[in-house]
Amino acid sequence: MEILLETRKKLMTIGTISTASTDLSGQLTICGDLHGKLDDLLIIFYKNGLPASNNPYIFNGDFVDRGPHSVEISMLLFSSFLLYPNAVFINRGNHEDYVMNLRYGFVKEIMAKYKKHATQLLRLYQEVFSWLPLGTIVDKRVLCCHGGISSDTNLNFLKKVDRHKYISILRPPPGCVDDNILNRGEMDSEAGKEWKQVVDLLWSDPKMQNGCEPNTFRGGGCFYGPDVSSSVLERHKLDLLIRSHECKSDGYEWTHDRRVLTIFSASNYYEKGSNKGAYVKLLPGVKLQIVQFMASKTQRRLTIRESVGNVAMTAMHELRERIIGHKEDLLRECRAYDHRKTGRLNASPSGRCIVAIR
Repeated sequence: MEILLETRKKLMTIGTISTASTDLSGQLTICGDLHGKLDDLLIIFYKNGLPASNNPYIFNGDFVDRGPHSVEISMLLFSSFLLYPNAVFINRGNHEDYVMNLRYGFVKEIMAKYKKHATQLLRLYQEVFSWLPLGTIVDKRVLCCHGGISSDTNLNFLKKVDRHKYISILRPPPGCVDDNILNRGEMDSEAGKEWKQVVDLLWSDPKMQNGCEPNTFRGGGCFYGPDVSSSVLERHKLDLLIRSHECKSDGYEWTHDRRVLTIFSASNYYEKGSNKGAYVKLLPGVKLQIVQFMASKTQRRLTIRESVGNVAMTAMHELRERIIGHKEDLLRECRAYDHRKTGRLNASPSGRCIVAIR
C-alpha cells in the first residue's frame, strides 16, 4: 500500500501530458501493452536493462488485466517510477480503468491475492490509475499515447484537463453526455467535448482510409485515417505518433506513411506462438530501433523467483560497471566517512557514498 500511496502522491505533481527527453540518456525505450504477462516484462528488462536515469522508459498503458501477474507488473513499474521519476513514464491505457478491471481479471486477481485488504487496495489502484498521464511527448517531436488521436485532438487543451475526475473513462462525470459511450453524436457541452478527447486518446485505432469515424468495433474512441494523423501531427509540430492498444503478429506495425507506429509488448497474447512482443528504442533525431522477442517455453517454465534472479544478475552487472566507472569518486567519498582511516565502512555509510555519486 505504501508504494501505491507514494505513487499517487508523485503522480499528482505531473501534468496530464508529460514530457520526456533523450538529451541526457541518448535513448528512450517505449513498451506497449503487457496485460499482466510478467515474463514479457522480465525479458525486456533482461535484454534492455533495468530502468535508470541513463536508461529511461515509457510504459504506454494496459499493463493490467487478462494475464495473471498484473499486481507484480504494476509494483515493478510503480517502484521504478518512484526511484526514477524523471526517467520512468507511465501512460494510462483503456484498461487502467476499474470498469475494465471488473470484466477482464484485475479485480479477481486482487481479490484472490489480498483477500483481507482487497477492497482498500482496489480503491487505491483506482486513484492511482486516474492520476496516470494520458500521454507523453518526447523531444517535442514524438507523441506517445495508448490508443491514438482523432480530428478533434488538441494537446494544448488536454494539458489543462483535470484527468483525476475520470475515475472510469467508460463512466464520464455528470454533464458530459446523456447516453452511453456508444452514442457518439455531436456533443455541445464543453464537458462532453473534453470527455470525447480523453476517450479518443485511450480507445482509438488507425485505419487505412482517410477520415475520422466512431470506433463501433470497440464501442469507444474513433477510427482515424492518415489525413487525420498528418493534420494533428503537423498542427502540433510533431513528427511521429507511437501508440499501442492493438495486438500485432510481429509486435509492431507501421501505418499512415510511417507516421504512426503501433507497439505491442505482450507476446503469445492469444495463444502460444500467436504473436511476438516488441519494444522500440527512440534515439535523438527520431531514429528508431525496434526489438522483437517471444517468451519461450523455457522462459515460461522458470519460476518468478528464477526470472527475477536473471534480471537481478543483469542489475548486479550494471552496478559493477558503474562502480568501476566511478572508482575514484567513490574512493573519495568513502575516505570522507572513514574518520579513523581503517579502510573499511559498514553498510550505511557505504550506501550514502554510492548515492552521493549516483
